[in-house]
Amino acid sequence: ASRITHHASRITHHASRITHHASRITHHTSPKRKGREHPRPFHYHSRLRKPYVTRGSSSPLS
Repeated sequence: ASRITHHASRITHHASRITHHASRITHHTSPKRKGREHPRPFHYHSRLRKPYVTRGSSSPLS
């Protein structure tokens, strides 16, 4: 019985994640905020990756 309840809660959790993902997609594709919302992930990724690559070889941390 507990396995069925656990499975049902997992399905509910998965469904809520799908709904959240769908709302994020509509949020990203909305023309009002597309210009402001889209460059941020790219900028964030480049900020994460670039210092590691450029300073990694001469960094005192490593």
